[in-house]
Amino acid sequence: LQISDGTQGLGKVLTSDASGNASWGATSTISTSGVYLPTITDSLGTGGITLDSANYIKSGNVVTVSGIYLSASNFSSANVISITLPFASTFSKQNLCAGVATNEALEKAATIYGNKNGNKASFQATSFNAGINSFVFTYSIR
Repeated sequence: LQISDGTQGLGKVLTSDASGNASWGATSTISTSGVYLPTITDSLGTGGITLDSANYIKSGNVVTVSGIYLSASNFSSANVISITLPFASTFSKQNLCAGVATNEALEKAATIYGNKNGNKASFQATSFNAGINSFVFTYSIR
């Protein structure tokens, strides 16, 4: 089946109004998902953080990221963990990115926020013990 009126094109969709009149237009939301390899760092330089990959879902300009990382050492409340983003964004305010990180036992959590000093999401590890930790956050591409 081919419908053409001269306005069709790659990535366009055919929509109709209540009367059944159809027209070609751009999609309003394009969704994609995948796996990426972010860089994860800690502000105190203690090292020992292993992250194989993270998952993302992008719908329009909204991105949700999740993943699991392994920490070889305990983290104090002074340590800030940062994770690079799959799609670059500039955060003029920390609340333009939001999420949570938890430790393996789910006994401690940290708030994830947008890092204004780069394309990163950050959180302050509140006395996380060594082990498996998880995170999830959402942000808008700006």
